[in-house]
Amino acid sequence: MHESIRENNTVKLNLNMYLHPVLEWLVCIGFYVYLTWFLKNPTFSDFVQCWAGAQLLGVLCNAPHQRRYYKWWYNSDMTEKNRRGFSSYGALLLGCVQLPALSPLMLDMAIIAYIVGLFMLISFGITWYTLDNAIIVWFTFISCLFYHSSLWSERSSAWHRSILTLVLFFYIILSPELYDIDYSEQKNNTTTENIQLHSSILLFCLKLHLSSIYCISVLQKLGTSIVLGNSWPRYAPHAYLWKSIFAKPNFPRIQKFLFLNQWFMHIGGWFSLIAEGMLVMQFFIPHKWHYLLYLPLITFHLMAFLAQGVDYISFWVPFLLIGPIAVGDFSLEDFGATSYWPMLAFLGFQLIFALFLLENFIDIPPFTSTPMFVIVSRLDDKCPQHYVLSDEVNSDIKYDRLEWMYPYIDEQSGVGFNPSDVESIPFKYIGFGFYQSPDYLPTMVHKWFNKHDFDKGFYITTNMKVPNDLLKELQTFVELLHSPNSNYNPYTDLRGLYERYEACRALFQAALKQE
Repeated sequence: MHESIRENNTVKLNLNMYLHPVLEWLVCIGFYVYLTWFLKNPTFSDFVQCWAGAQLLGVLCNAPHQRRYYKWWYNSDMTEKNRRGFSSYGALLLGCVQLPALSPLMLDMAIIAYIVGLFMLISFGITWYTLDNAIIVWFTFISCLFYHSSLWSERSSAWHRSILTLVLFFYIILSPELYDIDYSEQKNNTTTENIQLHSSILLFCLKLHLSSIYCISVLQKLGTSIVLGNSWPRYAPHAYLWKSIFAKPNFPRIQKFLFLNQWFMHIGGWFSLIAEGMLVMQFFIPHKWHYLLYLPLITFHLMAFLAQGVDYISFWVPFLLIGPIAVGDFSLEDFGATSYWPMLAFLGFQLIFALFLLENFIDIPPFTSTPMFVIVSRLDDKCPQHYVLSDEVNSDIKYDRLEWMYPYIDEQSGVGFNPSDVESIPFKYIGFGFYQSPDYLPTMVHKWFNKHDFDKGFYITTNMKVPNDLLKELQTFVELLHSPNSNYNPYTDLRGLYERYEACRALFQAALKQE
């Protein structure tokens, strides 16, 4: 049966929506090459100009879909529609700043304002000690806040994808030189040395902030590997790919090849782990070798997008263009100057937030301890599992909230999903999986789970009519993989397991045609 069904299995893709991150990645590579090999001594202002150019492309590519998404979101009956913020659940900025819920027209104005601000940064860069520069930075920063906070649940801005954009703006607006306006005719001569000193301190803080994000990610992955007795590089990327094949079949042929050739994902897992962990070496090796640290990271995010549909390219990767900019010399006395205390306090809080993994307990964007994708997942995990099949691939609405195990997670925990919202989803979808104890998972996340549901076994939630043959196929493979009574080893039958997926996909596509 699987063979005949697979022949008719097709997934129509909006190529513009799925290929524009690849275009953005190529542009970022171009900017990186320009900063590294075409400019003799690139400055912080050069970085900001290239960063703004990449950000502008991301906004222009994503804005048409985001505008349609927001119009639906604003007028929907979703219980979260009035929440505005950042990170994993529209959290308050700095844990305390509530941003307003804009109307669709006001969001359009915010997008236009952000585009204008980015264009001005491209044109003028960062020129310290000037009033017009301070106005441009604040104008662009406020526009950015309204833009990303409105779209926290939309795919390209969801979760942590806007965090580094906020980080860059915060360090700039906390810089004392932004406000020390010099109106003298000799300012170009008298402030050159100060600008170089300040740029060195600012670049050091930004690079240390970035290193803390990636390094704590590596430590968590290695830690969970030791605690759970499994290798994160060997199993986790492949398992994440398996879930993404259902939820985000953006590049079906690539995803099929990667799934059937687990060794490739195993190598990719080690590549990503090494790329993240090596970033801290930028403080210990000559600057001329830094491209060996940053280019692998930029490449790693492209691989994650192709395999998992996780778009950290549009708004996260442009920050990595900071790599070619050298940190100049400064002394500890310069670093500890009173005027730099706000900036140092911001950096210090991030280091504490990352070191103590505080994001597992509280969201305070733009600080992060990168808890995403650090659990050692396997295809046959015997802990709570959640899959999604949806017609979202043919929809302009990209709602990122369906995939994050919401049937298990307590709504009060901050990452839950209200079951009453099922009928409000603007495309047909099926959420399904297996309820069971989360004891396999780290103790700190047990509080997220509704323990009274664990005895249910296979479950399904949907806003469409599910034919019996599709229901049976879903239940069969889920129980085969995740039931405690199953001895099935999927790693010796990857092709057979993929054929089961193709059968589910084909039956789902057929059911959609009958709706």
